[in-house]
Amino acid sequence: MKALLAITVMLGACSADSDDENTPITDRGGPDALTGVSWHTTFSQNGIDFDFSFAFDDTKVSATNQCTFAGESLTASTAAAVTYRYDVNVPKAGHGGDSSCFIDVAAGKFSFEIAGDELIMTANGETVTFTAAGPVSGLYGEWTAMQDGFTVTWSMGNGKIRARATCPSGSASTEVSAQFTNLVDILEDQMQTVGDESFNCTVSIAKAMAEYHFDGDDLVMTVDGQSLRFHH
Repeated sequence: MKALLAITVMLGACSADSDDENTPITDRGGPDALTGVSWHTTFSQNGIDFDFSFAFDDTKVSATNQCTFAGESLTASTAAAVTYRYDVNVPKAGHGGDSSCFIDVAAGKFSFEIAGDELIMTANGETVTFTAAGPVSGLYGEWTAMQDGFTVTWSMGNGKIRARATCPSGSASTEVSAQFTNLVDILEDQMQTVGDESFNCTVSIAKAMAEYHFDGDDLVMTVDGQSLRFHH
């Protein structure tokens, strides 16, 4: 028997377990969904118009604030390091296969982190490193991990985890419901102020764990229970 965190696989003379269904993943998250776009929100306060925007890449978020007052404009910019994370909650465990080849996915909470082109899963103080098995959007899509000659594949998205173990002569699979949460971990405080006492413009990035999701083409980010909507 081989234990891979909450995935339990029994290797032996496996019976085939067909798992050919290939449902397209529609969820979006991580650098694959956030980068290459400048996200904006505008507002006015005390006669000053603000156009706040930010953009992500694989390792940082860059923020810009353009402040306009009485026909004069100032622009402040800064950047902070980020890590892309996910929380996944599995309310009910799943089991697939038979005594010769089986796979279990336990109920509970899993934490994931994007590290370059790898996905690192943490549960119960242990880690497993996955590599993409096809197109992915952050966590979402198909990921595989290999250990001692066998392969475990997790396909995540659409409210499901579909897990499969590949044995020497077949496979076993199971499917569980899952609740996915996108997180961007802003690792540092950064700020810049430009201008003088008569008119100045400030942009700041606060160290925080921000939850986000997409609503159509808009990005909705939530920090400490406060949500803001951004357009591109």
